[in-house]
Amino acid sequence: MAWLRWRHDATPGQGLNTCRVCMEGRGEHTWCGCCEAVELWPENVASVDLFLAVETQWQRAGMDGTPTGLDYAGVQAAMQLRGDPPRLFDDVQIMEREFLAIMSEKRAKAPKAPVQPHPNTRERISHG
Repeated sequence: MAWLRWRHDATPGQGLNTCRVCMEGRGEHTWCGCCEAVELWPENVASVDLFLAVETQWQRAGMDGTPTGLDYAGVQAAMQLRGDPPRLFDDVQIMEREFLAIMSEKRAKAPKAPVQPHPNTRERISHG
């Protein structure tokens, strides 16, 4: 799960986007270590590859589109199309739970925007 946290919750100057920029700048496809990349073990590559393939299958809620979980029918369809073994589904669920925890932590840390009243609220109250 360290890889998932590195990918989605890295501090500035670290993480996947920084790593990509660094690789492009160096003209290489290797990690230099500056982004503190987390090693992905070979036995986890298939699971991570599937997780990345189904990232478009998030179900979302609320006005801000908060992810609530993966659409399992979409995950199953992707697995069938790709020919993935059923055992990878458990791994995707583990990464799903970790991703949701990371997103929850990020929302809790984010500054809250002030709630703006609806433009008609004052009118409705003053005429009521």
